Amino acid sequence: MNYMGETKETELVVDTGFSGGVLLPWEEYEFFLCGELPRSLWRSYLTLVGRVPMRTARAIAIVEEVNARFEVYVETPLYGRGKKLLGREVINKLTLLLEGPESTCCICQEEEHFP
Repeated sequence: MNYMGETKETELVVDTGFSGGVLLPWEEYEFFLCGELPRSLWRSYLTLVGRVPMRTARAIAIVEEVNARFEVYVETPLYGRGKKLLGREVINKLTLLLEGPESTCCICQEEEHFP
């Protein structure tokens, strides 16, 4: 959800090598422009090809499967196309089951424990 309260559903690839929250191509990042941070607060990442500056916006992630809602940073490269990735910043807020041989991912619901 962007900071205007509009929602947009998207599928992302889980990438444990990306330390950020959500990485999107520019065309999809535009939806989140209303929450874009000032340029002085944009992030950058060190990659094999050097430092890559990112446009950065605040948004709200809604994960309906586990009734979760939390703030997230959405990013797109200042130069280049970008990809659709879900990074560690979000992964660390969820309980995921990564099934390597099947190349699948499942969001797990934590059980409530009563005394």
